[in-house]
Amino acid sequence: MGKAYSVFKKDFRGMFLSPLAYVVIAVFFAFNSLLIIPGMQTADMRGAFGLMATMFIFVIPLLTMRVFSEELRSGTDELLMTSPITLPQIVIGKYLAVVGLIVVILAISLQYVYIIAKFGNPDWGPIATGYIGLFLLGSAFAAFGVFASSLTKNQIVAGVLALIVSLLLVVIEVVSSMVGPKAADILDKIGIINHYYDFDKGVIDSTHIIYYIGFIVLFLFLTVRSLDSRRW
Repeated sequence: MGKAYSVFKKDFRGMFLSPLAYVVIAVFFAFNSLLIIPGMQTADMRGAFGLMATMFIFVIPLLTMRVFSEELRSGTDELLMTSPITLPQIVIGKYLAVVGLIVVILAISLQYVYIIAKFGNPDWGPIATGYIGLFLLGSAFAAFGVFASSLTKNQIVAGVLALIVSLLLVVIEVVSSMVGPKAADILDKIGIINHYYDFDKGVIDSTHIIYYIGFIVLFLFLTVRSLDSRRW
């Protein structure tokens, strides 16, 4: 894990050497603050969490689109893949760099919790589980975004692909209401947002945690396979 940590440090530091991370964070909180703060009339974060979850659909593809696409475009992927570090370590390190930025975003969002605590008596249980749910949801979106970035040299294509699939995984919830009960049950289990709702309500269900962990592991594995196929 030491080599994966080295990749993480390099990429995480690199994100803050680029203006993209600052622009994304600034837009994220400017948009959220305009909608969240005026509506903070109850001692909970459900409205804020819902908005942040929606914003993740659009923001995380921007954070992941360059992860491997830039390496593939510039040709530095060959140097990276011939270095004394395994592909899984490279993928994990780069993925954790994106997750680290998601943690930064969530940490900054604690300002909303401070506002609620200052003027009300918040229910801390749903707030804590809501943050756990947002972290898992964001990490899942990031896993697919990293995979999409490994498929193409064009970072715009990678970002659009990640956005489209993320939207499809959310729209599944709407489609499930239009089909039969058996198909609806399957679609509900596939839908990425459906597994977030209980966290927002203050409930931690191991089924949802297993879903997100499985989702993350699957797409990190597919990323390794995608990169490995480029060696031949």
